[in-house]
Amino acid sequence: MKKWIILGIVVAAVVGALYWTWGRGTSDGFRCPNDYATAEEYAEGTARWVSEEWKTSPNLTQDDLLSRRNAQLGEHGCERSKWLDAGVE
Repeated sequence: MKKWIILGIVVAAVVGALYWTWGRGTSDGFRCPNDYATAEEYAEGTARWVSEEWKTSPNLTQDDLLSRRNAQLGEHGCERSKWLDAGVE
């Protein structure tokens, strides 16, 4: 019986670690640049974000859009993008 309890704790810890590592999406769906596995995935995610922002606020200028993006990067505590060095951002 004791080994089943230990096994249950280990399984719960592994599931929790996996969720913490890969399932940490925010409630608003925003993802930091470094959360993407590839530059292509990041570019697609950014394009979706821009599209959604323009749907909700069609009169945004490019400067407004950049300001919103920078604000969200800060709000979500995003680190410097690894894609900057790859020439994507």
